[in-house]
Amino acid sequence: MGDDSRQVSSMEFKRYGYMFFGGNVTQWVDKTFPSCPLCKKPSLWELGNSGKVKLGWKNNMRNYFRCPNCMGIISVEMAIVQKRYLIRSLFKEQNARIESVGNNSNLQHLIGQEYPIKTLQEWASKTE
Repeated sequence: MGDDSRQVSSMEFKRYGYMFFGGNVTQWVDKTFPSCPLCKKPSLWELGNSGKVKLGWKNNMRNYFRCPNCMGIISVEMAIVQKRYLIRSLFKEQNARIESVGNNSNLQHLIGQEYPIKTLQEWASKTE
């Protein structure tokens, strides 16, 4: 986790419109996480561009999303976003990984942990 997490936090992020590169990914994250599970604020997620960051094979198969409110970063397997491997997804839990908690320093213990997407959606909907 250590080396990869440093590289992920230095990744470039950008918000893409629905009609441009990354549009289907942007639509997926906006629909799946209308609010950030880390800061609980409505979010227009930014997509990470790993083109300048050399990550391991496993990490290159992920989509990275950053909340512009708290700068927290979550990732999911590309196959989940692109709805590939439908049969596999019926039997396997669809998880998201917390890559960075941004300015939510009290959540440091979550970094590197994977949670079901439904669990993160529940976190986002809870008000404190």
